[in-house]
Amino acid sequence: MKSEKPIIQTFKAEFDKIKNAIITDCIISPIENPLKKAKMKALWDTGSSCIISRAAVKKLGLVPVRTTLHYCKGSYTVRNVYHVYVNTFTNIYIPVEAMESPFEGILDNPVMPPFIIGLDFIKKGNFTITQVESRSVMNFSLPTIEDPSTENYIEFEDDYNLDGNLTKLPVLTTEDDDIVTMEYDEIKSSLPCSCNISFPDDSQKTEVSAMWDTGATQSMISKSFYSKFHFPIVNNGYIASVNKINRISGCKIKIHISDYISYEVIAGIQDEDERQDLLIGMDVISLGRFQLTNIHGEALLSFENYKSIVNTNLHTTLKN
Repeated sequence: MKSEKPIIQTFKAEFDKIKNAIITDCIISPIENPLKKAKMKALWDTGSSCIISRAAVKKLGLVPVRTTLHYCKGSYTVRNVYHVYVNTFTNIYIPVEAMESPFEGILDNPVMPPFIIGLDFIKKGNFTITQVESRSVMNFSLPTIEDPSTENYIEFEDDYNLDGNLTKLPVLTTEDDDIVTMEYDEIKSSLPCSCNISFPDDSQKTEVSAMWDTGATQSMISKSFYSKFHFPIVNNGYIASVNKINRISGCKIKIHISDYISYEVIAGIQDEDERQDLLIGMDVISLGRFQLTNIHGEALLSFENYKSIVNTNLHTTLKN
């Protein structure tokens, strides 16, 4: 039975400490056979589209609907694309296109999950990462006008966005020095922004193109940008990507989100040049309140710094 007003269903994940990656369980099923389901680990990643491992493809017996060219490390590879339903335990199954990963994957792998919940899924609801008493908490909300106790399958052609009684974007104050907001007319494949990078002593402060990336455990700068300034190398470490563990160098920089919010971090140096000079990773995002609100295809992103909890000169390190 349909309700008169949309009912907001929320999936909440609480962790025992500050996390550099938001990994939860999810349910994936083929669109052509939604009753065939598989539970697996998933990484919530605003810097990616949805990606599915080969192991998950085999488990579900997925059939590709098309192929796509995927650019990685200076070359293009042909990847299969599948139509699947994604359920994060809200009783709402959202259809997405998921590209096949070159990584074989293990369904219950807590380090390199077999599914990436990308921005193409995340942007359909309200997404928040915050911290409570030095613990990471993630919330994802979706509306339904159906009986929330039943399973609801959304059609691919439906323009499904957070709706309800809201007719315009909520307005958050920008007068507070600890909050920065960004409005997007349309969210496509990333959450771009501009900010500044400097040496730790605030010298040579330079505006850069950046991207908010919850799938990056560490903030990263492009190799070409590093070569212009040669920030001090601190250590070498390892970082997980979609299909393998990469060894990278780390350099000490200060990221200025605004005139009042800055973080000193050890940023990884990407071994290839990406679309942005800087990826703002979970080493920064997990220290405040990150929220993405999507209404009628428009979006408002806000990031709040927690002064009472976070030292703005915090040092973070790569995993050795």
